[in-house]
Amino acid sequence: MRRCDNRVDAYDQLKQVSDFCREHNIPVHMDGARLYMAAVWSGKSIKDYAALADTLYISLYKYLGAPAGAILCGKAELIDQLPVLMKMHGGSMYHNWTNAAMALHHLDGFEQRLLQAKTQGEALISRLNTLRGIRINPHKNGCSNYKMELSGIATDAFRQRLSEEGIRAGLTSFVVNETILYRSNDDLFRSFKRAIG
Repeated sequence: MRRCDNRVDAYDQLKQVSDFCREHNIPVHMDGARLYMAAVWSGKSIKDYAALADTLYISLYKYLGAPAGAILCGKAELIDQLPVLMKMHGGSMYHNWTNAAMALHHLDGFEQRLLQAKTQGEALISRLNTLRGIRINPHKNGCSNYKMELSGIATDAFRQRLSEEGIRAGLTSFVVNETILYRSNDDLFRSFKRAIG
């Protein structure tokens, strides 16, 4: 997803790959670093995605607030082998419990907050598209990154003004995450309107 503007592979396509691998006894590993985003934007559940794989990686630091760490999920007979293998290959972390504690704190209600962020983000995008010189549209199979096009706007000044409003801006993408919930859409709309000039 990261290399494709956070686009989500179609679930049916992922299921076809998973079914093929299972028919041919090929283990499937899913990099689920952005699994929560894929689930919220696609409408499929995390369980639906997880069922496609034999092992699943979930990042603790990408969206769950931990400074480092990850979780590997899978069948007990595989996971039980990992502590020894990790130690042999230098992969264990001393005092990793702090990462787990921070992730658990952020995990509580995370899906709901992300769904609220998606809803608020889509409502804000609809309002921003009424402004002169800005168009924000979803990518095909898009997720939290939207395509943003600016025309007739002094881009350096636009970015600087948004920065002064506490908004980090790119010039080609509009990204929605749970930080959108920290401010109202009225406030964010006014900030963009001022930034456009």
